[in-house]
Amino acid sequence: MGYVGNLVDFLIRAAEFGEGTHLFNYADKPDMSVRELVNYIRQELGILTPLPVLPYLLGLMGGYSFDLASRITGKQFSINSIRIRKFYANTTVSTSALESIGFKPVVSLQEGLSRMMRSM
Repeated sequence: MGYVGNLVDFLIRAAEFGEGTHLFNYADKPDMSVRELVNYIRQELGILTPLPVLPYLLGLMGGYSFDLASRITGKQFSINSIRIRKFYANTTVSTSALESIGFKPVVSLQEGLSRMMRSM
């Protein structure tokens, strides 16, 4: 995940690279889990009620139930086992290549999220 303003800054800098192939993953640090992201957004929105927690295996069983229902009915559902696994997966991105060229984002990920939410 990354703030678009930081990505634009990086792309401007990348346009100055010399010839050759340059490969980068872009992400702003620190990495946030889906749960941390949801909690941060809820906090920014002033939602104070606790978020219910669903154990992974129970969620995965629910996902498989929707997979089966999808096969039986031929309909696609927005919930399935693949989405449940992705929700719980570790999705960290290495930014070592960014660090190796000395790129540092100007806007923190949290500030970027706050700016996005204020603009909505």
